[in-house]
Amino acid sequence: MNLKSKLNSAQIVIIFSLAFAFIGYVVATTFLLKYKSEGILTIDMSGAEYKRFAEATSSISSLKQAFTAIPPKSEEDKSEIEKLIVLGVQKWHSPIPVVSKTDSKDLPEALVKIEVDRNTEKAQLSNIYLGARITATSSDAEQSARIATWLGSYFKEIAAKEAMRDQLFIWLAESTQFTSRALEDKLKLSFEIEQTQIRANSLKKILLQYPELAKSESRQVVDVRKDNERFISPGAQLIGAETQMIDIREKLAQLDREIVQHVFAQNYLEEAEKALGSTYTGSSLVLSFSELTKKYSGKVQNEAEKEKLLSIAAEVSEISARFLSQAQFVLPPNVPSRAEVPRPLMFAGMFGLLGLLLSMTWMFRQWIASQLSSSNAETTQKQIS
Repeated sequence: MNLKSKLNSAQIVIIFSLAFAFIGYVVATTFLLKYKSEGILTIDMSGAEYKRFAEATSSISSLKQAFTAIPPKSEEDKSEIEKLIVLGVQKWHSPIPVVSKTDSKDLPEALVKIEVDRNTEKAQLSNIYLGARITATSSDAEQSARIATWLGSYFKEIAAKEAMRDQLFIWLAESTQFTSRALEDKLKLSFEIEQTQIRANSLKKILLQYPELAKSESRQVVDVRKDNERFISPGAQLIGAETQMIDIREKLAQLDREIVQHVFAQNYLEEAEKALGSTYTGSSLVLSFSELTKKYSGKVQNEAEKEKLLSIAAEVSEISARFLSQAQFVLPPNVPSRAEVPRPLMFAGMFGLLGLLLSMTWMFRQWIASQLSSSNAETTQKQIS
């Protein structure tokens, strides 16, 4: 191979390397270029709650409803969000535990337990998570921050809606159980009053027939259980029976009050269940409950109904405060200043090295072919000679 061919070979290697490096740079800055934005959302959750929220946020129907209620800034943002959630190209949320694995290694076990108990008591729930880390990637830095912000709003709206749904179903289940047992309990209490009244009347007859018994010394402690009746004077037993009737009547009055409350709340809960199927976010569901509360506040007829309505409103307010008002980004999603690995220059270098190897391999094969051709030509020339 002469000098000219060597120069041509070097030029070919350089051109191949530069061409591949350029292709690598283009691929890295177009198809593979990704910016990651991350934010920290504070929201106290138990393990069961986080699992339920995670399942709900991955639902296609929930996502479509969220697009209607809180539309993304652009169609491009919407498309990227669908890729993250529907296609699951990456995990966009992860829980932040009260005590991380690193903390558990650095802190003594006793201190870890105290810290967990303190946070649990403060939250008044078995909350093992302090919040969620929200992550979004995109080929555009500003878009990644917008998407992460939208995902944070989406997560807390779904969390609020699921918490409201869970509370509503608890109320409905309690109402059904109470309704099925209330009549039975009322009949039992009425029967107990009747039997105690019969007993009291019988004791009064005994005291009238035997006046001297009323003058007998009575004990200070009145216990009307049947095992102790023979140790108690008829007068003391009569007092005990009268006292027992007072207690039973109090229980019956409390039961009647609860029945009034559940009858009043039943229509409210039925309308709330309908609102659940027609609302898309936690905010809209809380608003629907607030409107129902205003509506039924005009239907209140007594203190029992008013107490029940205030109890429901307090539960709704607590859920709203926990999952909507208090759930905020303590670390808002940032606009990343540089792309994720692989970086464009690194990727260009890798492609350039690949081009160098391929060009050298091609040149080597060409050299082998030329050598074989020269050898065959010399052999043929000798044979002719």
